Amino acid sequence: MTLVFLILTKKIPEIEVKLNKDFNNLCDWFVDNKLSIHFGEDKTKSILFSPKNQSKRADPIVIKRHDVTLKQFSIVEYLGCLLDETLSGREMALKVLKKVNGKLRFL
Repeated sequence: MTLVFLILTKKIPEIEVKLNKDFNNLCDWFVDNKLSIHFGEDKTKSILFSPKNQSKRADPIVIKRHDVTLKQFSIVEYLGCLLDETLSGREMALKVLKKVNGKLRFL
């Protein structure tokens, strides 16, 4: 399961506060409805999408649920597509090229 939160503001502290509030409300809803969220790195990841000139300057966003902190990644895989923090598509293109080169070796 993938959770996507869209928060429209440029202020990182505001994003962090809203994201933590929404994430914890969602986790509470899951517990109330007898559902679970897996907090392992392979299941639950966070990424901050931003323009290329701002992605290196941005402080990492800390998302917490009790004593568990989600790790922020610069590249995540979603439905087989690689998404980087600037949404450039570079990582996805490299993945496709690698796959195509592997297939062309057989020809």
